[in-house]
Amino acid sequence: MKSPSVIGIAIVLSLVTSDCFATGSSDQGMVFFKQAKYAAAASAFAKSYASSHSATDCYYTALSYHYDRKSDLARKFYQETVQRFPNSREAALAQQALASTRPTTAAKITPFSTSRDNVATSAPATAPASDDPVSDLLAKAEAADRANQQSTADAYYSDAIRHAEKLGQNNPKLLQAITQSADYFAKHQRTDKALAAYDRARYILRIRHGEDSLQCGNNSLAIARMFKSVDNVDDAKSHYYQAIDTYTNALRGAEGRSNNTATQQRAALADTLDELADFLYNLTFSTRGYGNVEVKSQHTTELEVRQLRARAQQVRAGN
Repeated sequence: MKSPSVIGIAIVLSLVTSDCFATGSSDQGMVFFKQAKYAAAASAFAKSYASSHSATDCYYTALSYHYDRKSDLARKFYQETVQRFPNSREAALAQQALASTRPTTAAKITPFSTSRDNVATSAPATAPASDDPVSDLLAKAEAADRANQQSTADAYYSDAIRHAEKLGQNNPKLLQAITQSADYFAKHQRTDKALAAYDRARYILRIRHGEDSLQCGNNSLAIARMFKSVDNVDDAKSHYYQAIDTYTNALRGAEGRSNNTATQQRAALADTLDELADFLYNLTFSTRGYGNVEVKSQHTTELEVRQLRARAQQVRAGN
């Protein structure tokens, strides 16, 4: 049975402006939902619905009861959502939930199954999840990762990329799927797979934004951090400096344009300079860091660290 905890995250993202967040009970319900505490979530949403009379609170009361295997209560609130708010998106989703759990001869589904896979899981403020299979698969991959089911997460990421490829190289969903899979592999120190995904993402970023862009700099920085996490000092340093060079060129290109763009580029460059300085310092001097890693010399490293920090200060000062 797949964990629906990711649904709560999607709901939070898509309903941040919803009226249902006007009450503390609804906010608390969403917190409980994200934590897979469905009984508590149902109670909080029901309390909020008693005062708000909103379609959203009614629907999520039903959804929480459904996940908590309270079939009768779930059906009651799904039906109430349909009857009281017939023209709402919530009503459409409630109809889907009710329809998907009706007896079906071919599938031999018992009335109102409590399987979480049969629940309508899209947030009311967005289209049903089936209309966006890439996002749905990425959400499932993240949920599987949180549940420490890496083989399942691998399969979902692979499926997400395959679905995104059908949308075309220029579709932002492809870059999103590749980048999220790269971050996932890096997190689990699966360096070869992560690097392959990052390289593919960089190819798309070059075409879309140019070689010397903030986006390409972010890509190099992600690779540097990945190598740092596995104590690969040389490759980490190489990609830190690659990110710094890219950010420097991006900042030059941003000067004279919008202040916001230049500020963003400047912050990225200065922060990366400081981050590399911290990394190099810890290589040699920190007893909690990488003292066992061989470096050229303490004097050389100290000089490099000072130069990086000085440059970071200059960048922040606008020089």
